[in-house]
Amino acid sequence: MPKKIVTKSKEIVKSLNAWKQEIATSGKHIPYLTVRDVNKIGRRHWIHCPRQGRDVHLLSDGEFRAYKILLWQPNVISVEEQYALDIDETLDIATGANIIHPRDWKTFLGML
Repeated sequence: MPKKIVTKSKEIVKSLNAWKQEIATSGKHIPYLTVRDVNKIGRRHWIHCPRQGRDVHLLSDGEFRAYKILLWQPNVISVEEQYALDIDETLDIATGANIIHPRDWKTFLGML
């Protein structure tokens, strides 16, 4: 099967740049995805963290458990959830490992 190239749309790049600018302007972490952005069947957690003084968006029970464990470690200053990774780096990693880069499920099903 021929390999398909993963491309990034202008809308995604624009969204990422706006998110990075918002973080730079505010000086604090803002999650890239929130519980409102995800149409998911399952448990999500939107809580106020008194230690960090902000709302936290966790998209599964596993993330919630990991968050609680990490946050109360004595050497942890902050836990920044839902952080967008650099797509060029993740594409390089996927290509180097000869695996399919995650993408829109509709596009992925079309490759099968």
